[in-house]
Amino acid sequence: ERRQILDGWESAVAGGIQLGLTKDQSTERYLARLQAEGEGGISRATLYGWRTAYRKDGLSGLIDDRRLIKNQNSKIKNEGDPFFSYFASIFLTQKQMKIALCHAIAEQKAVEQGWAVHSYKSCQRFVTSLDPALVTKKRKGNDAFVNEHEPIIRRDYRSINANDWWNSDHYEFDVKVQDPKHAGKFVRPWLTSWQDVRSRKIVGWAVYIGNPNTDRILEAFVGAGKCAGLPAHALVDNGKDYDSRQIQGETKKQRMKRVAKRQPFDIDATRIDGAFTLLKITTHHAKPFHGQSKPVERFHRTLAERFCRQSDVWCGSSPLTRPENHADQLAAGKALTIDQFRLGFAGWVEADYNNRVHTGDAQDGLTPTQSFDANLLTRRTTTDELITFACMPRFGPLKVGQEGVVYKGLRFGGFDKPVHKLFGKQVLIVIDNEDLSKVLVLDTDGRLLCEAHANRTLNWGATSEDLREAHRDKYQLRQRVREYDKARPRMAMAEDTQALLERASLRRQLDSARESGIPIPQPTIQPIQTGLEGQSDLLRSLIDRDPIRQRKAVNDSSNNVELPDLTGSLTSGSHLRLSGGWDDDEPVADLMKSLIGGKREVSDE
Repeated sequence: ERRQILDGWESAVAGGIQLGLTKDQSTERYLARLQAEGEGGISRATLYGWRTAYRKDGLSGLIDDRRLIKNQNSKIKNEGDPFFSYFASIFLTQKQMKIALCHAIAEQKAVEQGWAVHSYKSCQRFVTSLDPALVTKKRKGNDAFVNEHEPIIRRDYRSINANDWWNSDHYEFDVKVQDPKHAGKFVRPWLTSWQDVRSRKIVGWAVYIGNPNTDRILEAFVGAGKCAGLPAHALVDNGKDYDSRQIQGETKKQRMKRVAKRQPFDIDATRIDGAFTLLKITTHHAKPFHGQSKPVERFHRTLAERFCRQSDVWCGSSPLTRPENHADQLAAGKALTIDQFRLGFAGWVEADYNNRVHTGDAQDGLTPTQSFDANLLTRRTTTDELITFACMPRFGPLKVGQEGVVYKGLRFGGFDKPVHKLFGKQVLIVIDNEDLSKVLVLDTDGRLLCEAHANRTLNWGATSEDLREAHRDKYQLRQRVREYDKARPRMAMAEDTQALLERASLRRQLDSARESGIPIPQPTIQPIQTGLEGQSDLLRSLIDRDPIRQRKAVNDSSNNVELPDLTGSLTSGSHLRLSGGWDDDEPVADLMKSLIGGKREVSDE
């Protein structure tokens, strides 16, 4: 900077002489111009001093090293002092104790050890002599050091074209929506998005309730690939959902082991290839714990400010930022359903983000959509069917048996002749997360062979989300084995994935119908006539509440008796509730409670 000022001075003097001005007059005009440009504090003597130093020592002569020399001398003086060594050991910690407290502790320690005691001002000068980057790293941590001191490497966005690079990440909205599974409860939805790096356009996204996973990543990618084409490179996170076999063709553990040995990624015909491997997309992983390396993080900040804060049920990113009236807004019914929220987000992305002028690097006053169209030189694409097929999860190798292939408790291909021909062979299967009624069967080289239908009929619309819920139910049922008496009537369900899947699918369809306002038909109650009506007293005397003796009595043919009619004990208005226990004010409730000894938790039995 001083060299540039000297060059400007020489040019100003030369120009002034041509205008008939003296050297002193030209210098005064130049100093006045520096003052107007904000370069105050430079005098005529300073200019002459810089010029003399530059002619003598070159650029090194322009360095003002007086403070540097002073700090170095002070540092050398303090390096061997035990007082300052101990002071530094307690000052340079993330406890971030103040200088005065550290000085008091060091002073007490010095008295105990017989060290020379230094003043508070000496400690202040000692802290000033320390490297600011070192102080930040030791006292505030690595993240603060990266944000405040690590040099920023700016990318040249003009060196790439649209669809050369995409990047992706997850984001949890600072807004709550209605929980479709629990009436009266509210949850924060998640977003998984894909962004074109050159134009900053959001090319694909998925909004959902539940934790992010690989299926959600590929769901958003399929929509983006069909509409915008395919990228050549993908910049993704280091989490297991991005760094997965389903996406890259190798697990995170395998990739880390390969990188440690500096081995190239080699496509093996016997291994299941990932979606990006099949689509010829090169995957790059962002720097761990460094969100700035993914441009989509900037979109998340815009999303939080321009979309989430506009909602009546904005909840903030933490309890500290949550509005005081947040609970009142939820109670007033301001929260949307997930479908309504998804529609609102779709409108905002197109109107307020993709088609609003951005001021980022190399945007040139264009909207992301305009920038994407202007910089799209090559559109990499393939058929929609191939994009969908590549992003469908693959599992295997699996051995074909009598019941076909088994996947997470579900059996496929037991009645399909093409699958019977593969008996005893190893195959791969491809799962459609939106339809579990069938799977695609591949050989170990990845060639499509046939499709295999579910051995048992599944509900329409059964998805992988339903299967996850079914497995959660299975786990919870197994956890209840200790409660033997209560869990026993349902323990068989813990091994029946099919039944749990059907229940989960039915619950999801009912929740969707409720959100859409579709009236749900109520179950019809059909009383069962057993021929025992009117004989409750006799029946009560015959019931043995000991389960062991009861089983013996049932199996003993000598105990079989003819039971009289019980018709008079039930009235025409009597009924049983389908769930939630017995009605205390109903005659049938009194009858049944007397039969089971007053127990109430018998709805499952």
